[in-house]
Amino acid sequence: MREREHNIRELLNKKPMAARILEILYQRGKLRPIEMKSILNFEPGPALYATLSDLIERGLIVKDRIKGKRMTFYRLTPQGKIIVRRLLPELSLKIMGSEPEKPILDLEPSWEHSMLYRESLWHNDRDKGAKLLNHENIDVILLFSGGRDSTIAALRLAEREKRTFLLTFKHDYIKDWDIAVFYINDRYHEIKKALRESTLEEYIVGWCYSDCGGAFSYICHQSFEKDIRTYGTPIILCVGCKMAMLAEAAVLCKLHNIRYLMDGANSGEGGRFIDKAEFNNIFKNFLKDEFEIIYDNPVYNERCLHTKLEATKALLRYGIYTKAHEAFCSLRYLTTKEFEGIEDDVKAYIESKLKLMHKYINERLKKIKNGEEREFLW
Repeated sequence: MREREHNIRELLNKKPMAARILEILYQRGKLRPIEMKSILNFEPGPALYATLSDLIERGLIVKDRIKGKRMTFYRLTPQGKIIVRRLLPELSLKIMGSEPEKPILDLEPSWEHSMLYRESLWHNDRDKGAKLLNHENIDVILLFSGGRDSTIAALRLAEREKRTFLLTFKHDYIKDWDIAVFYINDRYHEIKKALRESTLEEYIVGWCYSDCGGAFSYICHQSFEKDIRTYGTPIILCVGCKMAMLAEAAVLCKLHNIRYLMDGANSGEGGRFIDKAEFNNIFKNFLKDEFEIIYDNPVYNERCLHTKLEATKALLRYGIYTKAHEAFCSLRYLTTKEFEGIEDDVKAYIESKLKLMHKYINERLKKIKNGEEREFLW
């Protein structure tokens, strides 16, 4: 095993691209060469295929084909996973471009140690982002899930030279948050990198996340059983979640005099039922009339979001990995077709909760100004 690891280290020293391929395959399962290209920002030419061949020769990865489709995928072998776990801290350091004179930890490298190292990266971004609101001139807070829609929204706002702050929310129903936050933070850096060449990187000012669980409980969850009997549909839970996110984001807008609040809601194939224009219009009127905040959906009719394939092509043009990176809710519904025809019930539910939403925002603002609560809830 040690001799084999030595041979693999020699390959990684000779071809740093191999380190990145191993890590992304470990994190994301199986990938096609075109997907690797979007992550590596590297043409899928001879150099990429030569590196893949070297990894296959050493028994670290294998090539798969899907029956009936002319698609080739690459994935780690079981033995490859074991070795990558042992070498992952070294892989991360090679990718970051810094080789320390001595190991970060005097212990045997392991996946956990690498997780600690990587966790420090997004912790720094989170802490830096939380401070930026007090010192930077920001035009827009964008609700950012890390998925295709909010990613394209961030790119479009930067292209319009709007100084944009990316804000992600979590709550108790988010699945595997500790893993999801790595991917969301990676997407933030992918966006920054994609905009670097066009000198628009500065318009993505920062990223942070906060917990909207308190707002969710206050507005929706505590009365859910009663509300579902009244309105007859479980989708109100998702509506309540959106209201909680908008409420917490509105608090930050008021605290820092940011007039615009936006998200990646769209009318395309990947759009959600709760992001329909008729629901968004209620929130737009409410936030404008009560708090002078302009809530908008900058990519609602974006042509490239009409289908998932078009969205994928749009991201590839920016050199961004096409797989959705957002955190998934354990209560997420697979389709929205079952909710068609209940729009009036959902609108009635939203309107019944606006007073609670208003009260929550005012109470949060008062508590923060009195020093009783923090702006960002971790």
